[in-house]
Amino acid sequence: MQVKINIPDSLSEIKLHQYQRYMNVVDNSNDDLFISQKTIEIFCDIDLKNTLNIAYKDVTEIMHHFKSVFDVKPELKRIVTFNGKEYGFIPNIDDISLGELIDVSNSINDIQKLHIAMGVLYRPVKAKYKQLYEIEDYKADELVMEEMKRLPLDVVFGAMLFFYRLVNDLLKAIPMYLEEKVKEMTTHSKHNLELNGDGIMQSINLLKEMLPDLTRLLNNKLINV
Repeated sequence: MQVKINIPDSLSEIKLHQYQRYMNVVDNSNDDLFISQKTIEIFCDIDLKNTLNIAYKDVTEIMHHFKSVFDVKPELKRIVTFNGKEYGFIPNIDDISLGELIDVSNSINDIQKLHIAMGVLYRPVKAKYKQLYEIEDYKADELVMEEMKRLPLDVVFGAMLFFYRLVNDLLKAIPMYLEEKVKEMTTHSKHNLELNGDGIMQSINLLKEMLPDLTRLLNNKLINV
């Protein structure tokens, strides 16, 4: 029996909720053949039982195809049209609020919570002028977060890569920045730095904890057959 399936050719054809389903399977199974079955079921949107009618050589080719699709490293998309609306990435990441940063930090390292991070980073565009745009204020709205599960994966991975590079650059820059600041400080200022040192170290430790998890997520996006 021949089975006709639609195989996505790019990350833009795969939704975040599909990837979350796939990763849930990977995290809970050591059976490569079963994972291959579920991969085709989820990403090609067919019944699991129908995957049994696909020739094994075709299954292998499909899995290699998906590996090449997932090997792509997409760039950050500043503005995306999604769900009939324009959504913009936070225009100036340096202006991210504490609440936004906490919600992103608590969710971007967890595949099953990635939609929450995307709901913080991408928000409806409310004003636009040439290359400039303004987005709506952040609201931790569960319905909006659920909608984010339908974001295309090229948008999601582009944002994750951007955030990874940002965290990596911050970790490299912080020691030099602190060293320069210490040189400029008076004895009184240095005393204040010692008093506030715990807060600085907490921030550095948070970045250090985020980086390995982000690296793992970005390097292990698809299991090989």
